[in-house]
Amino acid sequence: MGNKIEEKHYTSDGSLTIKRSFKYDGSGNMAETEVFDSAGSLIWKNTFKYDLMGNEIERQSGDSDSAPEIVKSCQYDKRGNIIEEVHKYNNRLSKTVYSYNKFDEAGNWL
Repeated sequence: MGNKIEEKHYTSDGSLTIKRSFKYDGSGNMAETEVFDSAGSLIWKNTFKYDLMGNEIERQSGDSDSAPEIVKSCQYDKRGNIIEEVHKYNNRLSKTVYSYNKFDEAGNWL
């Protein structure tokens, strides 16, 4: 199965409203998405970075190629569970910390 590379949205009369393009890295992870208006002007862009396990570690979003408006960074534990998300939006930071049930080697809750 291939990766989606383009998505177009139309009104009921067949007019194009927006177009999205998708790019991927060598591991098949989404590396970039761009959203264009009906005239072909860029209105939003996301770029993604991943760790060696394929976990998203950073997402930058904005309306142009200049400094991103939104930055999300993530940290994971050794099992690949997300343990922290930090969001920067309009020079404000917010942080979410995740906790998980712990299990012994037999799969019993500790």
